[in-house]
Amino acid sequence: MSDAAPLGGDARLGAELDLAAARAWPAREVEIRDGWWFRANDGLHRRVNSVFPDAAVRTPLTDHIAEAEAFYRARGLPPRFQISPATLPADLDRVLADRGYVVESGVDIMIADTAALAAGHDPTLDICLDAAISVAWLDVHMADAPDDATKRRKGEMLTRIKPGHVFASLRAGGETVAAGLAIADENWFGVFGMFTLERARRRGHARALLAAMAGWALARGCGRAYLQVERDNPAAIAVYGRAGFRTVHGYHYRTLWNILMPDADITVTCDTALPFQVDRLGVRGRLVRLCEAAAPVMREGRYPPVVRALALDTLALTALLASTLKYEGVFSLQIQGDGPISLLVADATSEGELRVYAKYDADALAAMDAAAGAPPVNLFGAGHMAFTVDQGPDTERYQGITEIAGNTLAECAAAYFHQSEQLDTTIVGAHADAPAPNRAAAAALLVQRLPAQGGDADEADEAW
Repeated sequence: MSDAAPLGGDARLGAELDLAAARAWPAREVEIRDGWWFRANDGLHRRVNSVFPDAAVRTPLTDHIAEAEAFYRARGLPPRFQISPATLPADLDRVLADRGYVVESGVDIMIADTAALAAGHDPTLDICLDAAISVAWLDVHMADAPDDATKRRKGEMLTRIKPGHVFASLRAGGETVAAGLAIADENWFGVFGMFTLERARRRGHARALLAAMAGWALARGCGRAYLQVERDNPAAIAVYGRAGFRTVHGYHYRTLWNILMPDADITVTCDTALPFQVDRLGVRGRLVRLCEAAAPVMREGRYPPVVRALALDTLALTALLASTLKYEGVFSLQIQGDGPISLLVADATSEGELRVYAKYDADALAAMDAAAGAPPVNLFGAGHMAFTVDQGPDTERYQGITEIAGNTLAECAAAYFHQSEQLDTTIVGAHADAPAPNRAAAAALLVQRLPAQGGDADEADEAW
């Protein structure tokens, strides 16, 4: 699915939804300058660390953009704009693209009829609706927070929500397992912070919370509901669709990263995935660098050098491909063949854990390794590469398979992407046998050519 906001639709409805969502989730710092909301919140959540362009500015557009850039850079944040079909002025997205801003995080806004949602309420369930935040609600809502500092910042942000809201929690088996937040705004109520503990998922808890919150909203005169969901989260979109929501609007962000600022220090951290899209070049992609995550592979004596090199490449490639997906479970990359290395498999869990395992014949490996000049990928012999997403027994498993071809594993994966997505794709992998401290042991880069949007096709082909 494209990262750009969907075209068409009811512009007035889109503007109404944009404004309701902006009012519902307040940033710590908001300055309205010439109709634009400059929002900053210490970098936590893009929606409250971005410009909300709610009016056509009176000052020259480039001057106002420069003012926004100064605002964010003074706070150590990348300049970022929220862009939708209702954005004013209408050509802002194009101007930002020409200025070097890249697209990230497409978001759909879905709506539903409140009465229809409330009809599914089950009074036998143990659901609590409270205007105040409870410890149990926070524990569920913060279950995926990476550290205590993030938990504190999230908790502080929740205290700024305006009156007219309810914190919903569902108990099962003697514990709170699901949580959600409803915020009323005139005829709308927004759904935020939906989260179910992993061990309690796929049991209808989210649907039950939605119905309970809808009943609360209906009593307040809110006839319609809305929520926001990232476009690369098809599982959540499917859940909300079954509950009665439909997509009517959407937006994306335009961000000017430090890597594109000529006078900024450039730092790409380790053990992370960096998405990017550069419209001027017609490309998008991801960069992954692994340091500590690759440490188990680097452990002395675990694998012979050539197996270690292929394991590092596979681990980085797995992290790269997994970072392009939204899933709850395990993404696996498996290479299996009839050569000296018969199996190499790497897993990436949805919690960010990485692991890799290799099975090989040491004697056959030594004999073949002595044949200089052959690409290491030949050590697999004839075989295949498989990509698998396993989200548990209640979800259909996805698998894609391609034959081992090319001089590297990255080339093999790129060929599969080109065939399955019909997009020109390049994947490059690299590893270091003895990386310096705090330097990457393995890295992978994916670059895809975006579908042509007019212009000279021959020139675009030559640029690619």
